[in-house]
Amino acid sequence: MLDDSDFFRAILADPEADGPRLIYSDWLEENGDPDRAEAIRLYVALRPVGPYEVMGVMVLDFRGRAIRDRLDAIQAKHARRWARALPKLRRYNEWDDCHGGLFDRIIINDLEAFLAQSRAILDAQPVSGFQYRCHGLDQAADLRKILGAPGMDRLGGFRMRRDPVGPDVARAIAGATHLANLRSLHLEEMGLGDEGAAILAGAGHLAGLEELNLRRNFITAAGVRSLARSPTLGRLRTLRLEDNGLGVQGAAALAEAGFEGLRSLNLRSCRIGPGGAASFGSWARLRGLRRLDLYNNRIGPAGVAALADAGLGELAWLDLSRNPVGTKGARALARPGRLGGLRALHLWGGDVGPMGGQALAAAEFVGLLAELDLGSNAIGDKGVRALAGRLGRIEFLRLNGNAVGDEGARALAEAGPFPGLVELNLGGNEIGEVGARALVESGSFPDLLSLDLSGNEIGDGGARAIAGSAAFPRLRVLHLDTNGIGDQGARALAGSEHLASLELLRLGRNPIGAGAAHALADPKHLPGLKKIHLQGNDFRTPIRKRLWRRFGKRGVTL
Repeated sequence: MLDDSDFFRAILADPEADGPRLIYSDWLEENGDPDRAEAIRLYVALRPVGPYEVMGVMVLDFRGRAIRDRLDAIQAKHARRWARALPKLRRYNEWDDCHGGLFDRIIINDLEAFLAQSRAILDAQPVSGFQYRCHGLDQAADLRKILGAPGMDRLGGFRMRRDPVGPDVARAIAGATHLANLRSLHLEEMGLGDEGAAILAGAGHLAGLEELNLRRNFITAAGVRSLARSPTLGRLRTLRLEDNGLGVQGAAALAEAGFEGLRSLNLRSCRIGPGGAASFGSWARLRGLRRLDLYNNRIGPAGVAALADAGLGELAWLDLSRNPVGTKGARALARPGRLGGLRALHLWGGDVGPMGGQALAAAEFVGLLAELDLGSNAIGDKGVRALAGRLGRIEFLRLNGNAVGDEGARALAEAGPFPGLVELNLGGNEIGEVGARALVESGSFPDLLSLDLSGNEIGDGGARAIAGSAAFPRLRVLHLDTNGIGDQGARALAGSEHLASLELLRLGRNPIGAGAAHALADPKHLPGLKKIHLQGNDFRTPIRKRLWRRFGKRGVTL
């Protein structure tokens, strides 16, 4: 008869695969643990969503946040019960927090105790992550002991982070030839440098690797060249090199890579610059890429043009945020016959401007996009008007910080309906009550789950329009910070019969008084509300207590 360990061995053998986890979740549900089954399924669902970055902070889109919130709630309720079934660790070693219904990471505070118990640990859970806190005089020797512990030969994945051992960590892994089953290797912020990258590139027993994460390791062009010329890394499908100083020569070195099976490449903040971007045209062996992250690399119009001409016909997800793309770069992306497979495009802070917005509107791929982030591009009302009629399949649309006024809001509303749109971000614009009413009265957003109108000028009238309309029957998140909303607007929102699904309401930096705060604290109002943000309002203690009583201290931001 099957037990947990049978499933753990399958998960441990291929920790990045979804199949073994989903099979285990089915078994759990059939054997009386539906909560843990759901946690595993949510974790699997969360992985392809992926984060994006805004001002240096990693965040999830609405879909990811909703999944994460549900997963966190299940784990907060049940993780302690699940942990009771784990073997008790000796001498201050600890199981890390629960991740997707499983305890796949361990904190080592006593090395000898871990070595004595390692096989039991690996039999109990599919552990692949190790945090080492008990450094001796020879960290490399300690790491070799961890890698050589009984049971480690079964590992399909190994991950360590923020433990700057330097090139010695690569030497330890290269010397652990029994780790031939590794499919994923994550070594973030370990101080590897070019020497460490070269050592890993020459480790023959890593020929089965499909995922390699070397984020923030002081790797330069020399290290990338070693990886690119490696005779053993040809099976890589995912390569993460973000936050390394690759520079011009590093980008050019990737043209030599034999990574013909590579599907995801992360080069964010790698200092590629215009010169490195010019090498995109020679990436012939990387034409199978489906996901490419080039965030914050000083890539200008010429580099964008080289990328568009590189023949990346299978590319589905592209991030060029925080690059000086400009109008010319937008035109290059939009040229016919280029990037026809794109389904997600992130150009936040790209200085595209109104003409660039209009150029993108004419691109062949725009009508097929599910995600479009044009935040902080000053495309204005003209850019929005041009784009709005082409976004029939859009699911996530971010137009924050674009000098969009009532005219642009009306143009977007009139271009609908947008039946698949679940997240709309129009924050930091110049939309007033008229624009807010146009969005509400159009009925163009029936499936919207998250609406961000923060930093606009909708006032009490706009708030009343939202509160009094059935236009957003599924809305869960509403951002209305800094909109000049007073007591009338806040009371209208609190008493709305149409916002029953709302879970998060942000009303910070609005002149809201005690009466409206009392209404918001009343549990009869907005029955689904779990969190409220009212920062910038100096409420007296009795009002604070009422809010805390309803939402808890974690559910209120003042």
